[in-house]
Amino acid sequence: MIKSQKVTVTLFVFRKQREKILIFSSSKKNCPVGFDSFEFLSSIGASGGILTAWKSHVFQGHLVFSNDFGITMELTSKHNDLVWVLTNIYAPFTPAGKQLFTSWLKNIQMPQDLNWLIPLYGKRFTWTNKQYSPLLERLDWFFTSQSWTNTFPNTSISTLTMETSDHVPCLISISTVIPKGRVFRFENYLMEHEHFMSIVQHGWSLTTFQTNATKIITAKFKNLRRLIKSWQSQLSSLKANIADVKLILSFLGVLEEFRDLTLMKWNFKASLEKKLTSLLRQQKIYWK
Repeated sequence: MIKSQKVTVTLFVFRKQREKILIFSSSKKNCPVGFDSFEFLSSIGASGGILTAWKSHVFQGHLVFSNDFGITMELTSKHNDLVWVLTNIYAPFTPAGKQLFTSWLKNIQMPQDLNWLIPLYGKRFTWTNKQYSPLLERLDWFFTSQSWTNTFPNTSISTLTMETSDHVPCLISISTVIPKGRVFRFENYLMEHEHFMSIVQHGWSLTTFQTNATKIITAKFKNLRRLIKSWQSQLSSLKANIADVKLILSFLGVLEEFRDLTLMKWNFKASLEKKLTSLLRQQKIYWK
């Protein structure tokens, strides 16, 4: 499906009309923050206007095609050299423009037996006229290719909060799932835990129901792995534990500035400091 690492994705953004006039100049100030490269089509009166922007340190882009209602960019990832094509469209609303656009759309040769439409999650409508009794419409649609779907099967579109525009911003999330093997990874810092030796002793003492010496030792290791894995999954995050202990110590430090701690609070603080030392030692081992 994918030839020479080239994946084609087509993004169609159908918009009938806008209230604001959108005219771009050849200046980077028109790009969103962090995006320093772009191609555009200026608006005609109160309709149209397209901006496709990208980060030059992530993608190398060049214009492949443009007409009165759309621009097509070829973007090459500087991370893995993956090449993909993005088409951004603002469909015309005049009778002549609609006819021209429909003719163009029919000629892009989408197989009819494939589902090219990406579902939209969130709001059912993507445009409003912002009147007291609002007119709500779904103007934005997203399509992709089969090769893109095969490479990034978890691609999805979700709506964001509409702020000042009459259009609802739409977020395209691109990801794929890489199956993870169920491999148990023992972390060395667990040996510093106060309950570690009791877990090991209990696991090693479990009955194996084996008679062969090799099978006995193998079964004991399996029991030990099963118990440690279960115990490890129930432990709180090391990072979270350190943050919690530091927070309580900070509170006690502030309290100590105003009055002496009671003997119980003083002992509690000493216990926390000892606990923090142990947690930091475990963290140091973890990152070795």
